[in-house]
Amino acid sequence: MGFTSVTKACNSSASLGLAICFGLLCFCDCTYRWTAVVLICLAMAFISGYIPGYNTSVVSIAPSQTAAIAAFSRIWAQIASSLAPYEIGALTKQGILEEWRIVFITIVVICTTTGLFFQISGSADVQPWDSAVREEPKQELLEEKPTNGSNVVESNASA
Repeated sequence: MGFTSVTKACNSSASLGLAICFGLLCFCDCTYRWTAVVLICLAMAFISGYIPGYNTSVVSIAPSQTAAIAAFSRIWAQIASSLAPYEIGALTKQGILEEWRIVFITIVVICTTTGLFFQISGSADVQPWDSAVREEPKQELLEEKPTNGSNVVESNASA
């Protein structure tokens, strides 16, 4: 199994596992509190699949550009994370189950869509556009050894 296959498998399990957990949360009302807690805990466990999934591919596709690519991807994740509470607040004005179902279905759609997108187009292989900085060959310093021993001074200092 190749490196890309492993990252795709991990990312898919994270995306689809998360989507399934939040999809099942749509059917949990207040009488299923422990079921809801277990589903949320399982969802958080599935999130760990993103680390060997897309996160690994982000740092693998262009080793010489890892910092820029990681920063670019994380800035979008931070923007989405910052906007999510406002979106959820706008969708759950009354806090009723139907409003939360919309939130959970939105999460299901996002996880499924991004998971399928990564499955189709994701890669963990070094890309040809990665322009690694090539180091110039280093020249070795050669020590000159005296051929006749006249340059060698030996000292036998006796006190």
